Amino acid sequence: MSLTNRNGDDLETYYLGNPPRQSPCDNSTRTKWWKLSPYNCRETINYFLKMLVLPGLVAGIIVLLMILTTGDIENFTLWVIITVLTYTGSIFISLYSRERYFTWFHRIQDESSLVIPNPLNEINETKYRIGFVGDIMMMRGYQLRFSNEVIKFFGDVNEGVKLIVGNLEGIIRNEDPSLTKQAHPSTILRQLSHLLRDNSLLLCLSNNHSIDYGNQEFHKSLLIIQQTPKIDVFGRNDVPNVFVDNQKINISSASEWSNQKNWKCISKYGTNQLSSYYAQDRFNILTPHWNYENERYVRKRLQKRSKKLVIDNGNKNWDLIFGHHTHVRQPIIKVRENFLDANGNPILDANNNPKGLWKLVAFSGGNLTSGVTFIRRKKHIHGRIMRCDIGPLTQDPTRLAIGRVEIQNTFNENGRDADNGAKIKTIRFGEGEQGISRFWMLIIGIAIISIVIILRVLGIF
Repeated sequence: MSLTNRNGDDLETYYLGNPPRQSPCDNSTRTKWWKLSPYNCRETINYFLKMLVLPGLVAGIIVLLMILTTGDIENFTLWVIITVLTYTGSIFISLYSRERYFTWFHRIQDESSLVIPNPLNEINETKYRIGFVGDIMMMRGYQLRFSNEVIKFFGDVNEGVKLIVGNLEGIIRNEDPSLTKQAHPSTILRQLSHLLRDNSLLLCLSNNHSIDYGNQEFHKSLLIIQQTPKIDVFGRNDVPNVFVDNQKINISSASEWSNQKNWKCISKYGTNQLSSYYAQDRFNILTPHWNYENERYVRKRLQKRSKKLVIDNGNKNWDLIFGHHTHVRQPIIKVRENFLDANGNPILDANNNPKGLWKLVAFSGGNLTSGVTFIRRKKHIHGRIMRCDIGPLTQDPTRLAIGRVEIQNTFNENGRDADNGAKIKTIRFGEGEQGISRFWMLIIGIAIISIVIILRVLGIF
């Protein structure tokens, strides 16, 4: 399966002959250490409000009510302890309640869209079989392994995929990464190659950590990846998309976020940019770096935006979307596009049913790999992998459509190498709880508040 840029150039040849463009991409090494948030100012403020200020405010109101209903204070030390306990318990309960509320508020309203039939569409034959994985995060000293079931999912001798598409979070850089930046040692490429059999890997290098170390390090990383056997890379501003086998399939990458607020060298997610990445009369796949970290729910405005991209985007409707960035799994939905005539009326088949096809939106594949061991340990070890058959639509063979779809949840299992004792993480199939329900917070909060109430009833304070 050959990959080329929009002009038909082989990727490695093109990158070696075309260093970063002077405008707008340059060889700058400048970065700003204080730029830590990938989001714009409004969303950053919103993040702190919902995560810290709102729960703290709710807890503060509860404590204030307790103070107002408390009579004379006989034991000031005990009163301070009880106040702190009440505040802590209230924060735990409000954090849990906030998460449950947003999960309910942003739920997928059309539950039938969550049911993915097989095949998704009737196709005449499978022309292409493409796989998708989630974010590839730093391993932090762990060696990466893949279980046989995961390797077989992509590399079955008779039915394996020819291409796997994934997002490499950050860049390749052999120096130790800074605390808030993402960089992988070059050994990650060899370890990722263990997933491959008779197929290749296409890595997206357009994400919020791409320019953590500046434009120059980004370009160095891109060349290292591209020169690795069986691994290709895209996402530079002049290669926002690649074409598969004589341009029958167009795969595009775009990042909505950048910690450095620098899109000079990477493909950017925006209305005008997406329009330029789209290719007419092709099967168009979009792999956006979008959405919001650690949210298992999909915000309503993103649900609406994604449906517009696949069925209501003028003459540039995308066929498949597989997103990255949240680091946790999010839903996959099917969306139907009806075929319309020149007057905008549905085209009917012989049975007077509207002709059309189903498309897929996978909002986030979670994390394929993660080296976390403490903070977010349970959140960030879960992912989702997918493979799709693509071929001529039976009712309209001039169009390519998704046929059979296979989806598997994965998790990172800690272990030790039997021979040398090295720390390893093995990617395996598994459902697993993503650890974001915060149910433990509810239990702790209720327990603390219960203790306070008991002490109050007993007249201890």
